[in-house]
Amino acid sequence: MLSGHVNDLTALKSTTYEQYADNRILRGYVERTLQVCAQICLDVGGHLIAELEFRPPADSRDVLLILNEEGIISDDLLPDLTNMVGFRNLLVHDYARVDDRLVYAVLQGHVVDFGRFATSVVDFLEKAGIG
Repeated sequence: MLSGHVNDLTALKSTTYEQYADNRILRGYVERTLQVCAQICLDVGGHLIAELEFRPPADSRDVLLILNEEGIISDDLLPDLTNMVGFRNLLVHDYARVDDRLVYAVLQGHVVDFGRFATSVVDFLEKAGIG
């Protein structure tokens, strides 16, 4: 599911800002798909934490911190994913303040972070002999 969303968003990277800003349906699709991708990462992280009996997270950002502490996601990926959780929270809870330029910048520069997350999880599971 995550890879399909990432592929869809990656295909939209060729969209110019003007095309993006002028298309309300496209803006809504991108916002919602970025939100879903971030939520998938949090859900996968939460499942890993529960199944592997790591310490319980205090909040969604703590999910990522625990994954980092346990060697699942790297130090260089942690800030990007933490920012994505903040971005997801903006989309979900403060949607009236969503800035089209910010969403477009995330589309252009940070969709790859979801793929990096997925690769990190798969690598961890393979090394641990899980799955």
